[in-house]
Amino acid sequence: MRLIFPSTQLRDVPVSAGPFSGPLDLLLQLVESRQLPITAVSLRAVTEQFLAALETVEAHRPELLADFLVVASRLTVLKARALLPHHDVADEDAASLVQDLERYRAFRDAAAWLQVRAAAGLRCWTRPALPRAPRAAPSGDPDQLLRALARWARRQRPVALPLRWTPVVSLTAMIARIRERLAGRRTFRELLGARPTRPEVVAGLLALLVLARRRVVTLEQAEPFGEIWVQRTDEHGTS
Repeated sequence: MRLIFPSTQLRDVPVSAGPFSGPLDLLLQLVESRQLPITAVSLRAVTEQFLAALETVEAHRPELLADFLVVASRLTVLKARALLPHHDVADEDAASLVQDLERYRAFRDAAAWLQVRAAAGLRCWTRPALPRAPRAAPSGDPDQLLRALARWARRQRPVALPLRWTPVVSLTAMIARIRERLAGRRTFRELLGARPTRPEVVAGLLALLVLARRRVVTLEQAEPFGEIWVQRTDEHGTS
């Protein structure tokens, strides 16, 4: 697959390699059309002269270097075909070389034409967006505006906001509940009752700690996270 890119800038890069002396793009054209044998061209000399010419450019242009890489790679392929043993090139391969050269010339001429138009200032500009006309404030009676606002408010459906109600359990109430329910040796689970809420569990634990500190009850737990047994201190002697 051969890729040839247009480059009007390579006309300004003169090289001298063997019997050829002239622009770099002309060198590729002569080699492609077989008017100049590739074996007579020193690719090393071509590369060194291009790099020397590139240093004289005020600003290194990436597109110029890219075009040279395309031309140099094409010359390398042609020279490898000429030096290495290979089968005869098919007729369609030679025809494709001519087509590539014609495409290269068409793109090169189009690029030169666009460059002339750009230098002459012949460019296209899009029309900017038209400014919006200022909107005047509506005129009317303030009472009429209030009535319209009231009609709009009546048409709006009320939005029901979900409310989460969390019961508040006071420590005093929980202490009273435990002392009321505590008879004999009971578990903490039994004192709380069926399906206690999380606030009830927290308040119940705090109530047990308060009662134990006051030496009203004794607490027993055989293992971590095990059942908590609660008993009145005045019932130890009778149990």
